Amino acid sequence: MNIRKIEPAFIDGRGEIADIFYKHPVDHVGVITSSEGALRGDHYHKETIQHMYMAKGSLRYYYRNLNDDNSETKSIVVNEGELISTPPFEIHSLEILEPNIF
Repeated sequence: MNIRKIEPAFIDGRGEIADIFYKHPVDHVGVITSSEGALRGDHYHKETIQHMYMAKGSLRYYYRNLNDDNSETKSIVVNEGELISTPPFEIHSLEILEPNIF
């Protein structure tokens, strides 16, 4: 799991521009809206890295390595403006803390 805050690359009187990815291959982009209290995920991906950018709201991200029988489930809160990246074979579940868009 990798999480990073997305900072603006450019700001002027019209607003700001933030680069979520730059020169980075992407195979799929989706937008998910969720209601407070919803549970999502509880799965893993065999070959792909899943990136989730929190456009609005927050969620609690639970994760552990599928291939490590001794690994404990950990969690982190993902806030608005943050990007979290899930590597292959990382089991991940999402607890929606407030209405959100990611």
